[in-house]
Amino acid sequence: MGRCLRLPDLCDAAGIPVEIIGVIKDITARKQVETELQKLSRAVSQADEAIVITSRERIVEYVNAAFLHISGYTAEEVIGQPSSILRGGQQNDEAYQQLWQSVGSGYYWEGRLINHRKDGSEYPFHLTVSPIMNESGEITHYVGIGQDLTDYEALEERFHQAQKMEALGTLAGGIAHEFNNMLAGITGNLHLAMMGVKGMPDTKRQLRNVQNISFRASDVIRQLLAFAHRDIVQMKTFNLIAFIDDACRLHRVSIPKHIHCETAFCDAPLIIRGDTSQLHQILTNLMNNARDALYNTPQPEITIRLDRCEVDEAFRKRHPGTKQNHFARLSIHDNGEGIPKHLLEEIFEPFFTTKTVGEGTGLGLSMAHGAIEMHDGAIEVESEPGRGTTFHIYLPLADSEPMIEIDDTLPSLSHGKGETVLLADDDPTVLETGKMVLKSLGYDVLTAQNGREAVEIFGRESDGIRLVILDVVMPTMDGVEATHHIRELCPDIGIILTTGYDKQGVVDQIKGIDRILVLTKPYLIDEVSRHIRKLIGP
Repeated sequence: MGRCLRLPDLCDAAGIPVEIIGVIKDITARKQVETELQKLSRAVSQADEAIVITSRERIVEYVNAAFLHISGYTAEEVIGQPSSILRGGQQNDEAYQQLWQSVGSGYYWEGRLINHRKDGSEYPFHLTVSPIMNESGEITHYVGIGQDLTDYEALEERFHQAQKMEALGTLAGGIAHEFNNMLAGITGNLHLAMMGVKGMPDTKRQLRNVQNISFRASDVIRQLLAFAHRDIVQMKTFNLIAFIDDACRLHRVSIPKHIHCETAFCDAPLIIRGDTSQLHQILTNLMNNARDALYNTPQPEITIRLDRCEVDEAFRKRHPGTKQNHFARLSIHDNGEGIPKHLLEEIFEPFFTTKTVGEGTGLGLSMAHGAIEMHDGAIEVESEPGRGTTFHIYLPLADSEPMIEIDDTLPSLSHGKGETVLLADDDPTVLETGKMVLKSLGYDVLTAQNGREAVEIFGRESDGIRLVILDVVMPTMDGVEATHHIRELCPDIGIILTTGYDKQGVVDQIKGIDRILVLTKPYLIDEVSRHIRKLIGP
């Protein structure tokens, strides 16, 4: 029984309540405020952005879960500490002076800082700091909202690298077109010259050497095109251990005898799919770098190791282009002078070199990097001044399958029987040399200086022409467009397209069309003679 005040209107003579007076207060607004506060608290706590609240004296009073995840600290380790606990060693004083001057004057500040995690590692951080004021307009706290920029800046760097690669690819394509055209003229004339010195073995051997040098020069251009993603990578399945073992024996010839070379390979075979020419070039560049790094080393050593490697999540994060877990790892170590830490991030940049003028182009490591990426692999470097350098190359292991043997034998010449071939090229020297080579193989030859002229000649002489050879890049009408016009006149005619660069682009344009072959200049006369005979028929 509740107590009752002795009010005549509320209680009887015995003090028993006979009436009740109640007061009702609407608390809807208060509940809404509480709900909003709870919502705001959860939003701050669960936000993806790191949020830090400090007192006016810059003492940390609150941090959310995102901040703890990014920094590696616990809440107990930072709350009550000055905000400077988060400052990275690379950050200059000027940025912080501007920050506190702005927010101390009642304005917000926004910018990029270098913070450090609990483990000591530093990371870029985009931060916005705003003052918190009371009803009187006085600053009581500061709130900072920020994002870890590590992944964003890595993506931005890859984008800039892709832009540089695109520019270099455009340059490489133009160089390749002109250079390979010249090499095509050189190799064609060398073939004709060797035919004329059958009784002069020494002269023929010298001409053969010049021919080999010409094709090696073409290989350099092909490496540049592959590096710039402008050429087809010819993938084969093979045992990397046997390949590297053979390659190392060849490279020992170019290594001075006072440098001790050692190899250590695992027992199990490492089967990969790769372009042998690309991998030779990668090994050459890295071996040359190791050799040069040992110039002033008293007891110089190069060690080459091959083993099987299973990568972790951290590796895949560093190399997002890799697609699997199991790799063959090729490590090339030298005990030379090492690479300073501030240069490690630049060594794969095109044209970056620490060598003097005439000793290096700055393309070796960048070309190796591009070639490895084309194999869905990765390259890493460990180095410390005075303790040498190790390059680790990771190449994805292939599933077990029949090995594809690498056939380095050259086919013999295939001769014609007087058939007529239409040859089109805008370079007069290449056109004339090609005509002479075809005649030496036993063919009659009609020539054109551009695609439109080739189409016109074929329209007049189609009954007698058995094969058409077209340069891809020509004025007035290019080789691919001329191909389509010629096929409209004769759907079954065999056509060979020749190009100094971007073979992949040409292949894509004629995909699905029968009896068309694409050859890259310069080409072996033996090889082209065989292809001509195959397209013409018996």
